[in-house]
Amino acid sequence: MDLKIKIKDIGFGDVLKLKIKCQSCDYWFTCNKRSLVKEFNKSFKLKDFLRSKLFELKNKSNKDHQLNSFIKNGGKIKIAYLNKSEIKGMMIYGYPYLFPKLKEFKVYPPDSSSIFLACMFIESNYQDFGIGERLLLSVEKDMLKQGKKSLETIAKRQNDDIPEDDFENLHLIPIKFLIKNGFFIKKNDKYFPLLRLDLSTIETVLNEEESLLDRLFKKKELSRSTFINTKSTKASSNSR
Repeated sequence: MDLKIKIKDIGFGDVLKLKIKCQSCDYWFTCNKRSLVKEFNKSFKLKDFLRSKLFELKNKSNKDHQLNSFIKNGGKIKIAYLNKSEIKGMMIYGYPYLFPKLKEFKVYPPDSSSIFLACMFIESNYQDFGIGERLLLSVEKDMLKQGKKSLETIAKRQNDDIPEDDFENLHLIPIKFLIKNGFFIKKNDKYFPLLRLDLSTIETVLNEEESLLDRLFKKKELSRSTFINTKSTKASSNSR
């Protein structure tokens, strides 16, 4: 089945225009009140701590348009769409300070210089068509072009303490998907481990793939050229 799925970034204002499923979700942008001293001691660099607090304050006064505010402050959203308007999947990512909810996880903080994958949503009827892999690959390629070194994310593990419906509705990325796509566990946790992907390994693989494609293309062109030359020589001989 050829779905003709396309991947693209959406910009400021597109969230409401496209009516994406997660436009009213505030999961990553709310955080239980914590001691500032403890938060600072456990946080990233001072610069990122201040950025995080500033973003939190901005979003409190912008509750109805938090994803728009997220994009305006440097956050990214990729969508997978079908027939120009049917959105079948999306991935939300950005610098860790854009996700106040992170502070509630035991594995906090992630690497402040990494790009953090917050969540991924794929429509249930389209989960077996590689849409998640395509979204992730698109993020990886963009980050490599920008010179980023790594991606990190908090994964979800299926377990008896989380009902299946709740597990499905929590759009953290499943750990099996991440491990399958090259991530490794950086900080372990029974429910929500922190995983990391070093983009240098992906860059090597992509370069090898591109090199292989180049070689195959050149080989194909050489064979085509040889075939044309041979055909031309035979035609010349026959005309004599």
